[in-house]
Amino acid sequence: MAEADQAPAGCDGLVLLPYFEGERTPNVPDGTGVWFGVNKKTFEAGHFARASMEGVTLGMNYGLRRLTELGVKPTQIRATGGGAKSKIWRQIMADIFIGGFGDGGMLASSIVADYQKTYAKTHSGSVYFEWTSSKDIVKYLDKLPPDEPINLIGHSYGGDTAGVIAARYKRRINVLVTVDPVGSGQYMINAIKGNCTVWVDVNAQPSGWFNLSNIAAGVGQAWNKEPRGIANFYIEAPFNHEEFSNLMNSPDSDGHTAAMILAHYCTTTR
Repeated sequence: MAEADQAPAGCDGLVLLPYFEGERTPNVPDGTGVWFGVNKKTFEAGHFARASMEGVTLGMNYGLRRLTELGVKPTQIRATGGGAKSKIWRQIMADIFIGGFGDGGMLASSIVADYQKTYAKTHSGSVYFEWTSSKDIVKYLDKLPPDEPINLIGHSYGGDTAGVIAARYKRRINVLVTVDPVGSGQYMINAIKGNCTVWVDVNAQPSGWFNLSNIAAGVGQAWNKEPRGIANFYIEAPFNHEEFSNLMNSPDSDGHTAAMILAHYCTTTR
């Protein structure tokens, strides 16, 4: 455990897919374990120890996200067993479980602050919701005047939430922007497109994947290239999953950015 504490978060890109005897969530009974990112830098006991903890915890987080999608909203998480005695493992669990990337945890302050600085504070009338607040979002939309355009922006798990709401909501969505979305909503992309006048999807495509936010997004079911050819605008941005501002302002081959498209298609954004 002491060696694991010396390794950095993300273990310089060393990742464990811990399906040594298959897995129930996700349902891959014949799945196998994988070590990814082994090289001279990561071939250290501390890196392997911490990557094991992160891999197992990210796997548990997948189950937690799935429960949330089904309407279960846990108010507390308790760790039991021998692993709970480890201070570093408790910290890893707190970093990964508490809110997830974008609404809490190790990257929360930077992502949420980025959102507030680059969008919410510069667009009058914009309202911020956490990604777990689907019901509250729908209640808010229900109160809008029937002639007011509805525009949704979501990042990470919030992008998945925005997409699912767009697919199911009773009114047509004016503009939907999904910024490197993560979750199972990707299986509803045709329904999403069908209820949106304009859909912009931004897919993070960094030059190097050795960043914890990219790893977590991949484990959490990043949509990746699924919206390509379906969304009205599909943008591949050379930035990490956590970089909301850069993703919003990254141009496609024609020079269009998500921020520019929003400004063009709507005057009041929600």
